[in-house]
Amino acid sequence: MRTLLAATVALVVASVGGGRLVGVARAETDASVGIATDGDPTVRAQLVPQLESWLRGHGHKLGAQPSAAEINILIGCVGDDQCMRQTADRSRTTSVVFVKIDVAGKGDARDVTLTAWWLARGRPPINGRRVCEHCTQDTMRGTVDQVMTALSGSISGRVKLRSDPAGMIVMLDNASIGATPLERDVSAGEHTITLTHGGLKVGERKITVRAGDLADILIPVTGTDDTSSTTTRESAPVGRKIGVGAMVVGGLAVLGGVPMIVFGGDPKTSPKYRDFRTPGIYTAAIGGAVFATGLYLWFRGTHHDSAPMASVSRDGAYLGWTRAF
Repeated sequence: MRTLLAATVALVVASVGGGRLVGVARAETDASVGIATDGDPTVRAQLVPQLESWLRGHGHKLGAQPSAAEINILIGCVGDDQCMRQTADRSRTTSVVFVKIDVAGKGDARDVTLTAWWLARGRPPINGRRVCEHCTQDTMRGTVDQVMTALSGSISGRVKLRSDPAGMIVMLDNASIGATPLERDVSAGEHTITLTHGGLKVGERKITVRAGDLADILIPVTGTDDTSSTTTRESAPVGRKIGVGAMVVGGLAVLGGVPMIVFGGDPKTSPKYRDFRTPGIYTAAIGGAVFATGLYLWFRGTHHDSAPMASVSRDGAYLGWTRAF
């Protein structure tokens, strides 16, 4: 009878007011939790932010709040598990937390009883009750933590996700939930975890979460080496360009230094001493070293085990190439 009454109320409100009802499945569902409360308005004003804080702190995404008509349906379903389950199955969010508030006494002597249901789509409703004696805002927070922890443990498990390397973006059933490493509550059942990096999928794993369990999951990362290889391939031409430039500059210096060495001695026909041979030696030696360095940079991409060798002194210069065998 109560189920029939709740359904009738839903249909009447939908036809008259056009409101958004749990029974109207026109809104797209998402992986989130909605909060519905019933009872003393003053307590509700304190309770809702604490429920939201608890859910966020345990990794849940907050969804759209049920409308007044939706809450009336839930109130009509109290005591009827089948009605509760049907309501959750038609919800716009994957779960609904419904808390009924009963207050006894006044002021500092009041006792607040929280009767809470966690309604997850496709699962039987889970409910629990906690009493906040001589209730204040601080003691209310502790009571909320107790009842929500008990409910969550009955319908969800905790997952600890790691990746090698860390810092990968985690997609849980196509919804981003953060970056590795992370730990959060996940509803019991089968889920798909996808790791992405730079917009590309680098890992994926299907998991089964059991209520009340803690799963420590390490997902190996694949495909990141391709990014490193691309970077190396893109940076290699830059090194070769610098090498070519160094060879050109060094070669010109050598070409300029050789005539100075050959023809730069003192002709002994001029009253002034003019010696260009010594500067020519230094110019050619430095140019040779620059040329060798440029040659090394040019070959660097494929010859990591070889390198140029140069020696400069006042008597001359030695240029060569060394390679490990």
